[in-house]
Amino acid sequence: MKKLIRKGATLQGKGISFLIAERKHTTPKKPRYFLLQKQPHEKYISSLYGEYPEFELEHKGNRYQLTLTDTTGIIVPVKKGVPHV
Repeated sequence: MKKLIRKGATLQGKGISFLIAERKHTTPKKPRYFLLQKQPHEKYISSLYGEYPEFELEHKGNRYQLTLTDTTGIIVPVKKGVPHV
């Protein structure tokens, strides 16, 4: 589990930060939101599937759940065999 501090669309932890970004144009395979790593270097992480406050994402072949509150973002691994949102 990784607990991050949420400030608007930014999630911050020790030495790392992420941005929840919004696509201008969506498709059935590309949802409205996606996750970008901003620090220590900028890179695309994953599309965010689901709806606020719970999203699923995939990174390096592993699935994770992102749960947002007004002040935090919590990322936990999804157990294998659990269907996508």
